[in-house]
Amino acid sequence: MLTLLKNFVVVILYIILILACNNDNSLQHFMVTQQEKPNVISIDISPSILSLDENITTPENKAILKTIHKANVMMYEIDTLNTKTYNADKEQLKKIFKNEKYQELMRFGKGSNGIKVFIVGDEKSIDELIVAGNDDTKGWVILRVIGENMQVEKILGLMNEIKLDKNNTQLKNIGEIFKNFSN
Repeated sequence: MLTLLKNFVVVILYIILILACNNDNSLQHFMVTQQEKPNVISIDISPSILSLDENITTPENKAILKTIHKANVMMYEIDTLNTKTYNADKEQLKKIFKNEKYQELMRFGKGSNGIKVFIVGDEKSIDELIVAGNDDTKGWVILRVIGENMQVEKILGLMNEIKLDKNNTQLKNIGEIFKNFSN
């Protein structure tokens, strides 16, 4: 009888594990499945690509940078042939961000065009920062910053001091994309 009970518990735990790992309604799953699709551009950014000024290398700033593990930028450019895909993606993202895991911090824009900022964690200790934007004439864009115990006010303060490598075309392009979505 004890063996039967142990086997039953193992089967239940196995089922729970399978269901937990197969979460089709997560941002991670969405981004992985989108990478290979046409019209999707995906860029991974390491904090090491930042060209730091000597004034930035204080112990406090180094500690702030250590809280950032990586960032991903994903963009989908809309055209007249892929509006159904764009609308389906937009609906899927809405469902994902309804999950209580993602807390909306702020939003910009109006109607179906705009940018929303979400966090995972709390405002004092963030493990994920997501900026999601969409425009029905341009497409959608997601910036996902992954870290551990990130603090928004410290990261924003540091960003004001960081000088990006002026020769890094990818970073310039990313900046232009976010400018286009906010206009």
